[in-house]
Amino acid sequence: MKKRIAILGATGSIGRQVLSVIGDEYEVAMLSANVNGELLSKEFFGYKTPVTIISNSTYDIAQNDRNKHLFSTSVLADKDTYQGIDVVVNGISGIDGVLPSFAVLESGAKLITANKETFVSAGYLFMARAKELGAMVGERIIPIDSEHSSVWQCLKGENFDNVSYITLTASGGAFRDLSKEEISTKDASFALNHPTWKMGKKVTVDSATLMNKGFEIIEAKHLFNTQNIKVVVHRESIIHSMVTFKDGCSKLQFSAPDMRLPIAYALTEPTRKSMDLGLSTPSLFDLANLKFSTPDYDRFPCLRIATEVALIEDDFSACVMCASDEVAVELYLKNLISFYDISDIISQSLAKFNVGKVSKPDDVLIIYQTVREYILSIIGG
Repeated sequence: MKKRIAILGATGSIGRQVLSVIGDEYEVAMLSANVNGELLSKEFFGYKTPVTIISNSTYDIAQNDRNKHLFSTSVLADKDTYQGIDVVVNGISGIDGVLPSFAVLESGAKLITANKETFVSAGYLFMARAKELGAMVGERIIPIDSEHSSVWQCLKGENFDNVSYITLTASGGAFRDLSKEEISTKDASFALNHPTWKMGKKVTVDSATLMNKGFEIIEAKHLFNTQNIKVVVHRESIIHSMVTFKDGCSKLQFSAPDMRLPIAYALTEPTRKSMDLGLSTPSLFDLANLKFSTPDYDRFPCLRIATEVALIEDDFSACVMCASDEVAVELYLKNLISFYDISDIISQSLAKFNVGKVSKPDDVLIIYQTVREYILSIIGG
């Protein structure tokens, strides 16, 4: 029987790429979008089986439309929404994706996730609940970020206790070749010109600040149960991660920098599906001229902040960092603040909110709203 799949954030970068590689072994049962519900309604009108389409938009429904239409994404935070669903891909960007992750976990469906914020803002809470439910990483929780997919593949057949450290690679983002003075003058239009990956606006700016890599450190900490995580800047983005074991041996995974590869593997593992994606397969000769460097924490202070927060063994500070980054990036995208205002705002927020606890999933939204109000007050907006 075909597996029934739900794709959350189906009109975003991840969602579109999931739909481009999904195979015949899956039957699309549910799709969500923020404000593009009408687009999904048109695209899946007359689909072979009825589809539930969930969004915050309103539109007219054709009389002969067999699909089910829900006009509020709040239902994504309810585990009952996923009854009859086998696999859920969470491609929602930002804090909006956190409560759906918890709901999928509670529902019993497999969670294939690109939502870093779940692990950054509530990683200890999420993984503790996953342990209670017997939801193991690699079985019911599958990462599709290229770095975490790569680590997961390297760890297959290995004992996590034998890991010495994990190395995550970073492209360096849009400003990797600029001085601090040059970076300070660049607005969001420059930050969105990523040299390698095609991603949504929020994660592309996070890549430019290297906060995205900081988020990935925290996500890897929770997924793979280790604090020993290093970051190396690797501009070609061919090697996605390396795992070094206690005996001195290392495994690394390399492939073309294309998100369709880790997405397809998450959908088909333990098998590997042959696909014609028009990509060249890197060979050993391609590795000869790769370049690696250490991150510059002065030019990219967000990575320093995240590295320090990653050492704290509770969710609160990471949640404040996650929330303040989301608000600051939103302001930067609107050209209301400068590039280095992002890290300054995050630092100020962490100093302001330095005591607290994430006890339940809803706390993430409360903290976000509190932090948001504070940030808007200090910038006068």
